[in-house]
Amino acid sequence: MERGIWSPPVELRFGLGGNRTVTSAFEALICLEDIWPKRTDAEYTRAKIACKAALAGRLTPGEAREAFVSAADQCKLVLR
Repeated sequence: MERGIWSPPVELRFGLGGNRTVTSAFEALICLEDIWPKRTDAEYTRAKIACKAALAGRLTPGEAREAFVSAADQCKLVLR
């Protein structure tokens, strides 16, 4: 079950894969598991754990968003 819509959403650019708007921990987890370019760093792992915890109600949507943005920043995916 999805818990909480992010405001504002996170806008990402995946190069030739195009842009993507991520609005929740559920959508972030899909990105992390299916199309993330770098899956070996600590920020990726932290974001994945935070999104799962938010979906389970153990973290807030804001905490999951913060971890996801940090991982996206590290990969230079966030649109400014």
